[in-house]
Amino acid sequence: MKISNVRLVNFNCYEDSEFTFTSGLNVVVLPNGGGKSSLIEGISFAIYGSRVLDESTESYIREGSVGASLVKLEGEFRGVPFSLTRHLKPSRVNFKYGDVQIKKLNELSGFWRDKLVPAALFKATICCNQREAALLAQAKPPLRRKMISELLRLDVVTEAINSLTSPGVRSVSTVSEEQITSLQKELDELAAVDVSRENFHREQLYLLEQEAREKPDVVSERQKLTQRMTTLSYLVELLTKVSNVQSTSCPVCGSTQFDRSVVQGRLTQVQEELANVRSQLAQLPMAVTLTEEQRRRIDRSLTVEDHKTMLALIERKKACETSLASLLELREQLLRSQTVLQARAALRDFLDSVSVPLLNSVSTLASKLLTGSPFREVTLTPSFDLVVDGRPFGKLSVGQRDFVATVFRVAVSYITSALHGVEQFPLLLDSIGDSLDETFFSLLMSLLSSEVVKLFPQVILTTHHA
Repeated sequence: MKISNVRLVNFNCYEDSEFTFTSGLNVVVLPNGGGKSSLIEGISFAIYGSRVLDESTESYIREGSVGASLVKLEGEFRGVPFSLTRHLKPSRVNFKYGDVQIKKLNELSGFWRDKLVPAALFKATICCNQREAALLAQAKPPLRRKMISELLRLDVVTEAINSLTSPGVRSVSTVSEEQITSLQKELDELAAVDVSRENFHREQLYLLEQEAREKPDVVSERQKLTQRMTTLSYLVELLTKVSNVQSTSCPVCGSTQFDRSVVQGRLTQVQEELANVRSQLAQLPMAVTLTEEQRRRIDRSLTVEDHKTMLALIERKKACETSLASLLELREQLLRSQTVLQARAALRDFLDSVSVPLLNSVSTLASKLLTGSPFREVTLTPSFDLVVDGRPFGKLSVGQRDFVATVFRVAVSYITSALHGVEQFPLLLDSIGDSLDETFFSLLMSLLSSEVVKLFPQVILTTHHA
């Protein structure tokens, strides 16, 4: 793909501006705040839509603007001219490519799907600014490994390795076969023990023990005391009512010889007797009495000791079964864990066999791009350290690091796009070289115009360097 013309209408800082591009290196010089990033974002938006924007689509509409807000691209794709207009709000497109005309967003996405790199990958490689280039080069090896693995499509193998997690094995490294054999032997000896009769034995043990605690004398005494307590309670109630009568005549027989003090004295005696009966009843042991139905359910062929023995054997058999099951499961987990470790090791070997050639390709290309610069060789080691002429990248000066970071990022971008086997897209470099002095910026421009343009059909770079 090549882009020949870009028009931005009410897009960010642009009211209505056009840019014309040719093959090879195109340099757009704008001051800080002059719209360098907006130009690159506009080109990206026209192709991929809002997926490549950092903010909401509405936030890119020029403040205070009236009328349409859009980006229009014209250029050539696979030798055929195309015209693509994408509006910000309402979101709509108009794409003309030879005999093809598309006005639906989903149809345009489908058209590009198998022809260009995915939107997320585009933003991480083909569309690049100085900050992102520096981040990739200056990152610690683990982060650089993650970033480059994703770009070079090695993350699929990495994810496969990470997905092979060992089962949750407890803090033991081996399982004793002697323990398993011993438990199996004991279970063979307990084969005749019927675990299903546990409830039967528990019920029989309960009934026999309850029967043994029965005391007929206590039952009889409790009944007599209960009846006496009931009688005394009624008498207390009656005497209480009579003692409260104010008349001199007896409320029962009508005698005029009624003496209320005699009644109150009798009430006191009865209350004391009632308290004594309650105390005697409380001191009696609990009476255990089985119902006739419970007595019929008792199996007289077995004793209390017989049932206790059977219950102990049942508990032992259950404990052996549980222990054996746990040991067998643990042994299975250990076997699975060993298998997982072997699989992870095999995948790591595969990853190394694949990644090393790719890393060498990146190193070779980056070194080639440095031709004519003060540097000769960039090496991306298997441990993802970045080395420049035998020195760690971090040992370079700030300007040297920015220069090498840009070259390194260009190499990664090219290898990434080549791996996807899709149409080569123009390399978009936003604010690249702004931190470089004139010497290194001139070297970068020379490199881009001589070597990088051999890799990409077009290079569009924005900078504030004059």
